[in-house]
Amino acid sequence: VHSSSRKSRASAAKRAGLGRAFVFAGLFWSLVACGHGQPRSGPPWFVSSAKSRVAWSSDRHRARQITTFLADELDPDLDPSGQQLIYVSNQGGNRDIWTRSLAGGAPKRLTRHSADDYDPAIGPKGEWIVFVFQRRDAKGDLMRMPLSGGPPERLTRRQSADRQPDWFPDCRRIAYARSKGNSPQAIFVLDLATGKSKRLSVRDG
Repeated sequence: VHSSSRKSRASAAKRAGLGRAFVFAGLFWSLVACGHGQPRSGPPWFVSSAKSRVAWSSDRHRARQITTFLADELDPDLDPSGQQLIYVSNQGGNRDIWTRSLAGGAPKRLTRHSADDYDPAIGPKGEWIVFVFQRRDAKGDLMRMPLSGGPPERLTRRQSADRQPDWFPDCRRIAYARSKGNSPQAIFVLDLATGKSKRLSVRDG
């Protein structure tokens, strides 16, 4: 009886494990196909987990490595033309924002600071990028700068952790996650014209 009970529990656990695996796989490919970092048109982008290299796959069976430095390269995003890539790399000793043309040529470093810069997102018109920086607030604030390079502009100035920014299609607003202290994250929307943020999510978490 005990042996049969153990076998039954083991079989149920195995089925549950397989179910979780299939759910995870489905969520993963959904994020690859629809999530942040995907080009507006063309193949899905992903980061190779083996050595953190930015790569793309045209049919999920073949991949081409884009970056080749002996460093972590993460958080890829592509401009609307499908020709300009931005990503995060720590090849300079800390995390900064880099860009490179898919047509070839050397990568260009967009930010250069001892503090980390990460979570970059290119605007729908391909003119601006927004990213998280920790230069004046170790928890993280938002900053934007031209995709071509230039002086950055600080967007948020609160004692909170502002993360994961992304643009509205109108290019006039930015959605992002904000948390303070031990409170859960909430979604806020920043109006670039007024500089004011409005909470979008009703509940924390």
